[in-house]
Amino acid sequence: MTFNHVGYHELEDLARPRGAADRAALAVSGDDPAAVAAVADLVNHLGFDPVPAGDLAASQALQPESAIFGIHLDAASMRRRLAERQQQPDQAA
Repeated sequence: MTFNHVGYHELEDLARPRGAADRAALAVSGDDPAAVAAVADLVNHLGFDPVPAGDLAASQALQPESAIFGIHLDAASMRRRLAERQQQPDQAA
């Protein structure tokens, strides 16, 4: 799972070449390692840094009201926010 924590209208505006200092990250989660790798390759090809976000159950981190939803982060910031979320108790209602 990816792409749902960024607006479709932002995909073109935020895309940057590999290595660009202002390249945004997109989290990628899934249960099938081959599928996750394929999606990560697509994310990279589209101009974003893919950041592993765990299995499909962990994809809650990509949902509305999460620490990464609707904001633009670089890969290091994305990894940090995802790690912080894993350290917090589950706040699902």
